[in-house]
This record gives sequence, C-alpha cells and structure tokens, in this order.
Amino acid sequence: MNAPSLVGLQTFPTDYSEAAVMRSYLEHELEPLGVLTEVYRVLKPDGIAVVKVPNFGSVNRHVKGRKWCGFRYPDHLNYFTRSTLRISPVPAGSK
Repeated sequence: MNAPSLVGLQTFPTDYSEAAVMRSYLEHELEPLGVLTEVYRVLKPDGIAVVKVPNFGSVNRHVKGRKWCGFRYPDHLNYFTRSTLRISPVPAGSK
C-alpha cells in the first residue's frame, strides 16, 4: 500500500505492533499529532515508539541561531523540543 502516513496507520488494527521508528520524519509531517495518536493506538500496550527529530531546544540551536542546521524551510513543517514530544496525545493510562 502506498498512502499518506496517517491514512496508512488507520488501516492497522489496534495493538498491532511492538515498535514504531520515526527517524527524521516527524518534522516533515503535516499532521504530527494525528500520526502520533495513531501510532499510539497501533502499538501494543508494552510497545515502544522511537522518535528522532532535530531538537529545537538544543544548545546548538541557541548558539547557531538562524544558521542552525535544523532550519530547513520549507522541508521542516514542525519543530520539537524534548518537552513538546513528551506531551501525550491521549489520556495517560488509557492502555
């Protein structure tokens, strides 16, 4: 199947997967909250999601300013920090 991520994830049953890896992807996603919500739904209760994105809160970004390598307009639609990635898209303890 070839589909946008959100549509593709919606085809999987709940508690289907043990792991999901999003490496250098989420910063490009038009609907990151929807994708994270679907990934959470698709993961088994003891599943794990590994997310790698440029850290907007990094020391490097503060030092480099506008020359930070993480700024890639128009490729990067989203910028995340450690704390914004910890914000749960679903109620805690719902699995």
